[in-house]
Amino acid sequence: MLETVAAACILLAVLWAGCCVEVVRKLAKQLAPLRALYATFCRRCPYTAETLERFVEIWDMFVRCSDASLGFEDRFAIFCDQLGDFLEGLVQRAVDVLELFFQLDAAEQAAALCRIPRRRLSAAEARSGAGPLAVTSCAICLCDWRKGDDVRELKACSHVFHTKCCDNWLWRHQKCPMCRTPLATVPAS
Repeated sequence: MLETVAAACILLAVLWAGCCVEVVRKLAKQLAPLRALYATFCRRCPYTAETLERFVEIWDMFVRCSDASLGFEDRFAIFCDQLGDFLEGLVQRAVDVLELFFQLDAAEQAAALCRIPRRRLSAAEARSGAGPLAVTSCAICLCDWRKGDDVRELKACSHVFHTKCCDNWLWRHQKCPMCRTPLATVPAS
């Protein structure tokens, strides 16, 4: 019951936001100052502007669907699916920001990253797969392994990645970029 109420509240908020988008769009066609203000906003807040534009794309696909074979129910189902993915992405970005805010200091981050072993792949591993899972490519860049690739094998989950691909993520998150398994427990201060 609570999930239904929450979903209904989210849907009403989205519909309200969609109506606001339509009003702003109609005004923007008439008012040059509003267009200039929006252009300034896009330059100064590119992340927020990109997020807003993605929402507008999802809203447009729902309201102005050009496929006549799709009924309202089908369009609404597609809209809800895309909106769910969009909101999930926003929540993940918010979680990433919170993780950055509460992360270890730089020296501890560097030490934690150094504890994850690096190695070069042999020709046999490049052909048959790296690590206990016999992974045949890096899940981040999707490139197949080559002899001599510099990789990190995460002991907690056995996933293997190119060092250059995973280091930025590991620096910020201290968990596997693929399965989110924590690399190590953080000591209490």
